[in-house]
Amino acid sequence: MQIEANKSANLSAIRIKLTPSDSTMFESKEVQVRADGSFVVSHVPADTYTLEIRNVPDGVYLKSAKLGEQDVLKSGLIVPEAAFSGKIEVVGSENGGKIEGSVLTAEQKPATGASVVVVPYAEGNLRSDLLRRANLDQNGNFSLAGIAPGKYRAFALESVDDPGVFLDPGFRRRLGDLGQSLHVDEKGMVRLELKLIPESKMQSAAAGN
Repeated sequence: MQIEANKSANLSAIRIKLTPSDSTMFESKEVQVRADGSFVVSHVPADTYTLEIRNVPDGVYLKSAKLGEQDVLKSGLIVPEAAFSGKIEVVGSENGGKIEGSVLTAEQKPATGASVVVVPYAEGNLRSDLLRRANLDQNGNFSLAGIAPGKYRAFALESVDDPGVFLDPGFRRRLGDLGQSLHVDEKGMVRLELKLIPESKMQSAAAGN
């Protein structure tokens, strides 16, 4: 693994995670990256895997991952057989975008003690490393950095016990248009003013209503 245009970056805290498409049969694999950027994932059963990076330095996002000509971020990591071996080229970037904003209550007052969740604007399953969360400060403001370029939706919520619920396509559909759409460019800045979503609507969507 390498961080684009930063050969001196500390990589030793980064972890690579492979999540199988068939989670009922196989467990996820997670390994630590060495200081030189190398890593080894062994004994990987045949399946298609989602690749994610964890514990990355502030402001870094996963830009690309390739196995030969295979774009792992688009197609997944395809392991055709248990004896398979190959070299994955993983690249992170410090040129992500930034999202800043504020959240207002229904009474047009700054929301405090709430959270903002930013989710890729896409159907189907999502990479969990693209799901971002920020807590509001005492003035109802928030800031997120290292956002991968692309389309997103931002949700301001009174409480979020498990932001991973947004990985469920059905849950995202049930929230409907309660989120605000946005587009993040490389090195770009987006400013948002969000309305707080009532807890009752969040609970209704979580319950499947």
